[in-house]
Amino acid sequence: MSRFVEDNSTTIVFILITIFALCQNILFRAIDIELPVMVQELPEGWSLPAIFSIVSDAISSGSLAGLAYAQNSPKSECIPIIQGNQTILIEKKSPLTFSVETYFFIVSVMMLGSLICFLILSITKIGQNKTNENDENKLLIEEANQVEEIENKENSMNKRQFNLSNDISYLFAMFWCCFTTYGFLPGLQTYALLPYSPDIYQKIIIAVEIAYVFAQIFCAIFSKLTVVKYPKLVHIFNLISTILIIWIFIIAKMSPCPPFINNPLLGGTISGLLYTTVYGLSHINYILLNIYFQEEFGKIGLFWGCVALQIGMAFGALIIFVLTVYFNIYKERFACVDYQC
Repeated sequence: MSRFVEDNSTTIVFILITIFALCQNILFRAIDIELPVMVQELPEGWSLPAIFSIVSDAISSGSLAGLAYAQNSPKSECIPIIQGNQTILIEKKSPLTFSVETYFFIVSVMMLGSLICFLILSITKIGQNKTNENDENKLLIEEANQVEEIENKENSMNKRQFNLSNDISYLFAMFWCCFTTYGFLPGLQTYALLPYSPDIYQKIIIAVEIAYVFAQIFCAIFSKLTVVKYPKLVHIFNLISTILIIWIFIIAKMSPCPPFINNPLLGGTISGLLYTTVYGLSHINYILLNIYFQEEFGKIGLFWGCVALQIGMAFGALIIFVLTVYFNIYKERFACVDYQC
C-alpha cells in the first residue's frame, strides 16, 4: 500500500523537502560565495579565505549562485586627485545591487524557511494517507522488516574486514583529495583570482559551486564508473588535480603580478578554468571513494573514509592558514597602485 497519495499534498511535500534540502550547510556555502565582496571590506583582506577555511573546518551549493550573481561585485575606478604638485589616484567603488547585510538577511530567511519546512513535515501528516489502525500496524511491520533487511545486508558487507594496509592507497586518495581541494586551495583563491578583478573572482566562485552540481550529475550518468572496475581512476584524477593546484600555487605566489595581468580576461579565464577543473575532479573523486567504501565495507569503510576526509581538510586548512597569515608568503594587489609588472 502506497504511503503517499497522488494529489496536491504530494506536491506540497516535495516543495517542503526541496526547500529544506537547499539549506543543507547553507551557512558555509553562503559565506563562500560572498567572500569576493567581503575581502574588499573586512580588515583581514585577502587572507580572509584562509582564516575562514580553518574556522569552518574546525566547526563542522550551487543554490546561492543565482543570488550572488544578482548581487554582482564591486567595480573599482581610480579617480585622479590633484594635491599641490602631485596627482594621486583615489579608489572609488561602484555600489552593489544589494549590500552584504541584505545578502545574509536573505540567507537567514532561507535558513528559517528550512526550519519551518522541517517542522511542518515532522509535526503534520501532510501527504500521508488516512489509514486506520490496522493499516498503520501493517506499515510499521513493513518498515521494521525493511530495517532488518538493511541491517542484515550491512552486516554481511561488514563480514569483509576493512584492512588498512590493503586499502591505504584509497584512504590516502581521500586524504589528498580533501587536503588539497577542500583544505588548502580555498586559501589561495584571493591571490590567484582577485588580482584580475573582483568581478572575475566572483564569477569563478559561482562557477565552482556549479561545478559541484555537474560532478554529481556526471557520477549519476556514469554510475558504472566505479573504483572496483577502474581502480587507478581516482589516483589519475588526484594526479591531474595536483598538477593544476601547483599551477594555481604559482599564480598565487606571483601576486600582485600574476601571469597575463595586463590582459585580465585571459588571465582570469585561465585561472578560473584551473579552479573549476580541480574542484570538479576532486568532487568526482570524493563521490567515487565514498561509494567504494560504503559498498565494499559498509559502516566501517565509511567511518575510515570520513576520518581521512576530516584529517585532510584540517591539515590543508591549517597549512594554508600558517603560510598566509603568519608567514605572509602571498601579496595583495591594491587598487589604484601602479605596479611595475
